[in-house]
Amino acid sequence: MTQRSQEQKFDKIKINELSVRCIIGSEDYEREEEQEVLISLTLYGDFSRATRTDDLQYTVDYSELKERIVKIARKSKFQLIEALARKTAEIAVEYEKVEKVKVSVKKPSALRFTDSAEVEITRS
Repeated sequence: MTQRSQEQKFDKIKINELSVRCIIGSEDYEREEEQEVLISLTLYGDFSRATRTDDLQYTVDYSELKERIVKIARKSKFQLIEALARKTAEIAVEYEKVEKVKVSVKKPSALRFTDSAEVEITRS
């Protein structure tokens, strides 16, 4: 089976730009106050049974997932957005229905004269 046909078997659930305030950064001044990060996830899996049955047990409770991510991010004291992305991905793949996850973390205040700095990782 080719990579393209394997990719087509996945359904996707997306959570876009979840805004969380947390301590993040490697510089002393970044660790004094919480900063905004924007977390986006694409969850890949077979959610076809949920589409047929309209039953939450056959998909991912993304409200619960969001709460878990917010809780971890707010408590964290990561220096790098890469580490926050990894932890977010670990939480997502704990869900039985999630076969793969793509996580993006943006830090709007990271660089002057830019919208944001962003890291994107994929885990399964």
